[in-house]
Amino acid sequence: MNIPTPGTLVTGPSGNDCLRLGQPLGQGAFGVVYRATDTTSGTEYAVKFPYATFGSEAELTAFFNEVQAATQISHPNVVRVVYVETAGTSIPYIVMEFISGGTLKSELDALRTDGKTVDLSLLQSLTTGLIDGIAAINARMLHRDLKPDNILLDGNTPKIGDFGLSKIVGAATRSHTFKGGQHVLYMAPEGWKLETNTIHLDMYAMGIVLFEIATLNYPFDQPSMGADITTIQNMHLYQSPKAVTVFRRDLPVGFSHIVARMLEKRPQDRFGSWDEVKQALQQLWQAQPPSNPARSSVTSLLHTAQQIHEASTRSRLEAEKRAEEEEATRRLDMFSFQKLLDTLSKTVEEFNRQSALGQIRAGWSAQALEQIAKNGSRYTAQITLPNDGKISLSAFWVNPPLSLTTGKVYYVVYMVDNTGSGFNYLLCRNDEKDLYGKWSVCRARNMALVHPSEIKHRSEPFGFDDGMDFSGDIRIQSIRHLELADRSIHIYTVQFSDDIEGAFLELLERAMRHGL
Repeated sequence: MNIPTPGTLVTGPSGNDCLRLGQPLGQGAFGVVYRATDTTSGTEYAVKFPYATFGSEAELTAFFNEVQAATQISHPNVVRVVYVETAGTSIPYIVMEFISGGTLKSELDALRTDGKTVDLSLLQSLTTGLIDGIAAINARMLHRDLKPDNILLDGNTPKIGDFGLSKIVGAATRSHTFKGGQHVLYMAPEGWKLETNTIHLDMYAMGIVLFEIATLNYPFDQPSMGADITTIQNMHLYQSPKAVTVFRRDLPVGFSHIVARMLEKRPQDRFGSWDEVKQALQQLWQAQPPSNPARSSVTSLLHTAQQIHEASTRSRLEAEKRAEEEEATRRLDMFSFQKLLDTLSKTVEEFNRQSALGQIRAGWSAQALEQIAKNGSRYTAQITLPNDGKISLSAFWVNPPLSLTTGKVYYVVYMVDNTGSGFNYLLCRNDEKDLYGKWSVCRARNMALVHPSEIKHRSEPFGFDDGMDFSGDIRIQSIRHLELADRSIHIYTVQFSDDIEGAFLELLERAMRHGL
């Protein structure tokens, strides 16, 4: 797509070839914006040419249908879209009213440089205008790219612009994100999770914008320039935002409460509508105008409520992060467990294809694996042999993981025959990047130097379980004995190997021979 150069005439609201492009006003990841003059009326406009490469004609049409909807929004705090060009083979572009005051970002940057802040009366004016503007937009569509760069200033009047990434409310064709995505520093948790978009996506972003206006700071620990996308995602998902009052003790605590609620991680914990936000702000400004500050006792109580909320939020987010990390690990473990069972199944199938004297029947199922992945429960199955011998399989998670010389063990499979002879399969990971881990065979035996009276008789080799009783008088030692035996002299010795299939074949043969 070739972007026109300054001096080019393009079609505008007054007709064909009525807009002459001037010098670029700026450009970003999504497109370039030119200042343009209507040759018939002298009116100035801003013309945006997107860089986007659309995957199909349908995608292009859907995009410009959304932008076309923006032409129907008329509000003093919204940049007016006056024309959208999509016809024929012309290069697509958007014509908007021209605002000469620059962006909110430029204004905030200048205040930071000068060491100034936004005073309370201007904060009230900007906040009211922005909430009114985004409410008007959200009545028809989602903006999905709110940030100070996309808010223009006409004097002290803020105007929300750039509908380049907007999404019509209730659009059935796309329930998640449009190609391109919004700025990662302003993306709500549900955007990262690819959940259905609602106005709460814009409410979260607007909460960050209001925080920046009030404090000239970012509400989270600002990620470094080289931060990877996962770090930024985790910031939005699990990091509790700072309070406005951390940076501005002169502002009403109630304003900090409102911003904090807009920045809640769960959409349902934010305000239910923009009318609720307006009402909360109106009550705040009426209760505490600049000329009548709140009583110190009330302010103290408001600070206490804020501190309790922050502590509760941090605790909940930490618990959610742990739970989601454990769930992700369980899913990976189940994938590796299924691969192990696939290997064992091939051995069983190879025997069954050649045996005319009975079959081996393995009792595991994919449905059961799916269930334990969800519930985090113990899994048991049986292998029945032609001579009615049996091998029991038991699998379970280890929390906290075992620290062994072979790596950290998160998942254990215990295999045992009728006599108590058996071994463990251990799913080991060497570092955080080792997502799927590697299976290792562990065989245990009684230490030769330990007197028989100090140990319980059992068949060898044997494995370790999580402390449950099995049939007969055999008590399987806790898996924690494996960690002790691996680290130091113990009543048991352990040996590790990578012979996954060989260990299984050995146990099958031993179980078949039992009773001969």
